[in-house]
Amino acid sequence: LPARTCILNTFTLVSKRCSENKLTDLSRIIVPDLMRWALGGQIDCNIRHPLCIAAALQFLFTLLTRTQMLDCLHHNNTNSDAALHQVFKLSVNAISTRKTDGTDEYARSTMRITALKLLLIIVNLDQSLSTAKIKSLAPGEIAQALSTIRGVANVDENADVRKLASYLTHVLQCS
Repeated sequence: LPARTCILNTFTLVSKRCSENKLTDLSRIIVPDLMRWALGGQIDCNIRHPLCIAAALQFLFTLLTRTQMLDCLHHNNTNSDAALHQVFKLSVNAISTRKTDGTDEYARSTMRITALKLLLIIVNLDQSLSTAKIKSLAPGEIAQALSTIRGVANVDENADVRKLASYLTHVLQCS
């Protein structure tokens, strides 16, 4: 766990420090394997520990906020729309993950906050970068995410998670 989390956090540090013109190259190297790993099974306290998922989500968040482009998610086997849907799905899954044996509240809260932040930038970029009112995310996907986020805003154990989820609920209802 510590080694995986350290490596994933290193990806985030590198993405914060490298020049913007190198971010696309960095993302094309890391994102395909990262997404395959993150979506490859259930979030648990072993291979896909919540802190590892949080670190992976933070890397994706950093890429998107620095580039302000969904293309940084694109890789050889998938187009940017499909990649966006994968990251969206990963975020919603992370938000809706239930407590499992061995996972502490801090790890789950950290993962949920990071997933909420990532979801916020995804929706923002999808809204602002879409041309001719054609959005990558379908209204049904937004509605499903909204339902999940409302539940978190109402019952999550962590006040910071509830607060961010409430804010994101408001943003999604306005879009």
